[in-house]
Amino acid sequence: MPSNNKRSPRSPRFPLSLHRRAHSTQKPLYGSLAGQGSTNFRLMRLNPGILDQGVTCTLEEIPLNNAPPYKALSYAWDNSISSSSPGSSPSTMMITCNNVPIAVSTNLYAALKRLRSREKVVNLWVDAVCINQQDPDERGHQVGIMRQIYEQAEEVAIWLGGKQDDDDLAEDFMLSSGLTSLDWTDNEETNRHFWVEFLRRRDCRRQYVFGAFCVFWLLSLGVPASVTPHISSPFGQSSCILNGIQAIMGQAWWQRTWVLQETVVAAKATCYYATLSCPWTMITKAAASYMNGQLSTNIDSAYGYVSLLSQFARQVRDIEIIRQDWRDPSKLVSLLPLLRQFRIRSATDPRDKIYALLGMVQYWGGQHKIVPDYNLNVTNLYWQTSITIIKNTQSLEVLCGTPNAMSDGDRRHDYRCHPSWVIDW
Repeated sequence: MPSNNKRSPRSPRFPLSLHRRAHSTQKPLYGSLAGQGSTNFRLMRLNPGILDQGVTCTLEEIPLNNAPPYKALSYAWDNSISSSSPGSSPSTMMITCNNVPIAVSTNLYAALKRLRSREKVVNLWVDAVCINQQDPDERGHQVGIMRQIYEQAEEVAIWLGGKQDDDDLAEDFMLSSGLTSLDWTDNEETNRHFWVEFLRRRDCRRQYVFGAFCVFWLLSLGVPASVTPHISSPFGQSSCILNGIQAIMGQAWWQRTWVLQETVVAAKATCYYATLSCPWTMITKAAASYMNGQLSTNIDSAYGYVSLLSQFARQVRDIEIIRQDWRDPSKLVSLLPLLRQFRIRSATDPRDKIYALLGMVQYWGGQHKIVPDYNLNVTNLYWQTSITIIKNTQSLEVLCGTPNAMSDGDRRHDYRCHPSWVIDW
């Protein structure tokens, strides 16, 4: 068995700049969090704020089974897909937590501003702040209970991203209506009110995100894309709406590994894009409706939206299938299929290619399990994962059709101390 190298550094998912040490005269931000055998966690109390007012919050350690209602945030720490490579760092903004100034990524900063209330404190769990990222023991413990954290949340807030320069979010409509956000809900009267506004508008910008949300709502009602002139016509708003859909689907959230567990175990999930939001169920119904329309007719192939909506439907379906299987007592989710299906997804810390999936595993096939341990380096974890699957399944299936590190020319990690068959996930 390979030896365990010295303690690995903090995950690059949270660059050191995101957790600046307080001045020596200030009280430390993080105390010692109850560890092994405990389900204690820190909850963020996000203070009220308006417009460009700074973000302030406090942290409180409480037992998970004693927690008040709270939201759990699902997001990409850096919203730029191109900069998700190891060693890259996002731009940062300052917030004040327990009277200590700390830096967070601009994407997280935008999410906190969107989710806070104007009048009351919002209870929120967000990994970058609620976990001491510089303590590998605490990180391992908290990742070990992360499934329960997201499962118990009253809402998982899926933060896709903030406003981009070319986005049309119907700001004029919000201003005239006295609204600060446009939120699709289960209330059809509200949704139809947005639809009437959509039909009334004739001018839109290059990325018509408001129009994209309206089309998702229409698809969720079962209206086939091929009879929806707003996207099937080569004239009018069609290209702007498709650009809006592309803006939504182009967010880094869709490519990350961690978001799978966060969405799969959620009792309720809501998608947020800047000032717009809708239930995850609206997105899944829209994807299913589009796919059913493709199966029932071939005329979709004549339209330019096919490639984009097919990508949308596939990405949503990949998550939703696991979500449904996870809730079906007759189907037990195991680790190897998850590793294979989602191998292409991104995780800045390569160890999270394993750890991010563990909370969804319902069947190990044997007595051996993998426990999150950020003191393990990447190569030892990948070796341990291969061995665990082989022991539990009494099979070498894990080696079939899965290339190792050297077969695809990836030499970022040192595999010389391991057998050539160890899988690079």
